[in-house]
Amino acid sequence: MIAVLLIGLTSFSQSVCDSLNILNVNVDAFNENQLNISVLNENTAEIFSYPGFRVYDQDNNLIGEEEVFFFGIGGESTHAVFFNSSIFGFNAGQNYTVRLELWVNFYDSLVCEFEVETILVPDPEECVPVLFNFIEFSQQEVSYTYTLFDYWNNVIEEEVLIFADDVGNITRNICIDASCYTLKVVSDQIAEESNMVINLVADGNAGFLSETLLDDQIENELEFSLWTDCSLINSTENLNSIEFELYPNPARDYLFLNLSGNDTQFKISTVTGKTLLEGNATNLKKIDIISLAPGIYFLSLFQDQNWGSKPFVKY
Repeated sequence: MIAVLLIGLTSFSQSVCDSLNILNVNVDAFNENQLNISVLNENTAEIFSYPGFRVYDQDNNLIGEEEVFFFGIGGESTHAVFFNSSIFGFNAGQNYTVRLELWVNFYDSLVCEFEVETILVPDPEECVPVLFNFIEFSQQEVSYTYTLFDYWNNVIEEEVLIFADDVGNITRNICIDASCYTLKVVSDQIAEESNMVINLVADGNAGFLSETLLDDQIENELEFSLWTDCSLINSTENLNSIEFELYPNPARDYLFLNLSGNDTQFKISTVTGKTLLEGNATNLKKIDIISLAPGIYFLSLFQDQNWGSKPFVKY
């Protein structure tokens, strides 16, 4: 099972590690046997030569060890630790505490230890795993603020990314609803020094998207959708022969129908066609949608040889 971790951390008393911050720890969105550790080093005088992370569980058992391939840690970098998920797994809805050890010089010396308290986000079966890969080609240190908005302009994620000089590469894994989004990136540098490429990889048919987001400009936006047609979100057009009213839309707990005729069956399905709820509908029928995860769905009605369908949003 894929799970994403949000962290709170406590570092041990190690002056050499005071400038080293653990930003994010998560199970990879596409590999349940990979733990990603995002690290920011704010001290350019200490690069932690040939580093490697070891991860231990709450019982002090070794979960996994990073294969050393970084020359050092400068600015932000993401480190992958592979583990056997059949022996140890991070399950959604559970809390974990793990201990990180940072070794240098191909595991010759232990220099830092961090205790990480983890909280898992909802089950990814109810959302879409997404990986953002930010690549920066500036010849100097540069930072960006990236903000992810949903269709209704609510902020889903926001963070300042700090790149070291030369080429920087930062990845983020999140799990979000099948819906429509806008990714906004703003640079702190002048236009001619801003050059970022964003790669977006999503589970399912969202596929892979690569786009130069900032090129000779300091602000830009990228719109993308996951498993849905954005034009359908606020659509009130009756798609076929059964006339009915559906309200409220968006809805949180219940849907109400106003339709004529008897023996009308309803079905609620995902944008990929998977049926989640079904039953009988009558005039002013109230349908319980509390069990549905937030997202976009279709309500279909069947009456004799006729049918009708409308999209709705659960929030």
